[in-house]
Amino acid sequence: MIVSMTEEDRQREILSILDRSWKLWRSLASLIDQGLKNRKEVRKNPDNWDRICSSSDVINDTIRAIESYVKSDYRNEDVGLQYLFIYGLLQALYLQQDAVEDLFKTLRKCYPRQSQKFLYKRSNDLEEVRQLRNETTGHPTGTRDGVFTYINRGSLSKWHFEKLRSSKATGNEFPSVDLFSVLKKQALAIENDLRTLVEKIKEIEKMCYEKYKDRIAVITKGDIEYDIQTVAEGIFSPSEANQFRALSSLKTIESRYSEFEAGMKERGTNDFPELDEFKRAVSVLKEYISGERTMMTEEDAGIYYFYLTERHKYFKEMVEEIDSQYKTD
Repeated sequence: MIVSMTEEDRQREILSILDRSWKLWRSLASLIDQGLKNRKEVRKNPDNWDRICSSSDVINDTIRAIESYVKSDYRNEDVGLQYLFIYGLLQALYLQQDAVEDLFKTLRKCYPRQSQKFLYKRSNDLEEVRQLRNETTGHPTGTRDGVFTYINRGSLSKWHFEKLRSSKATGNEFPSVDLFSVLKKQALAIENDLRTLVEKIKEIEKMCYEKYKDRIAVITKGDIEYDIQTVAEGIFSPSEANQFRALSSLKTIESRYSEFEAGMKERGTNDFPELDEFKRAVSVLKEYISGERTMMTEEDAGIYYFYLTERHKYFKEMVEEIDSQYKTD
């Protein structure tokens, strides 16, 4: 016995899948922001970064668009809006597929040593959805295969429509389109693709992190906080002893951050302007405390010190965030 689904049942099932996909998208966006955007392959080629951002945004946007369709109060009496609904829905599904595929392709360039992990083949279900879009709303007046499609206006509803499919090869056909089935196929396939992306990126980034984590985490360990405080004493209480300790602490900070930089570069982050600015602040403070910058005031040095402390907090939080991201996986 076939039990027909209610509107609430259909909404609940599709929205549940979309919610899982959106959570996967958020994980993906976090991985991109925390690690991928700093890789040399991304920084050296802005097109890679732009394509990643564009693809990621389109995935999120289309999840929201499909979600809105499912939740919508579909009005059967407005034929014009019915066509806009179906045209927009099928185009959103098509754009979503393109965005996922482009993301896989771009990640192959961003992870050249692991490019095989991002080989992508569209599933049969996605191909079916794509074919429906091409015939119905993409090229209804004639596809490359010589197929012509007409939507039966009177059949249009939120979850269903009929079409006349005409070609020399098959003659006239009158297939019925179950939009609930179409949406479910696409949603499950995209969820699977997003999960694959998240898992593969995590796998690669975790390997890199495990290899270089001790060098990266060096700025969060030991007595570096004490060294930073000692620098302040050399600036604002400039006795000979305080200045000697401050210079020693700056050398320690410089050494720790050199090791941190080496670890980040080995991890794949070669271009790091924030770190260059931090190193500049350390260098200026060394020159001030040692007396080489005679024209520099204590107030000027205080500004550099403030910048040093704020940037240290930034880098420390970044390391802790990376650590928490991979430690639990």
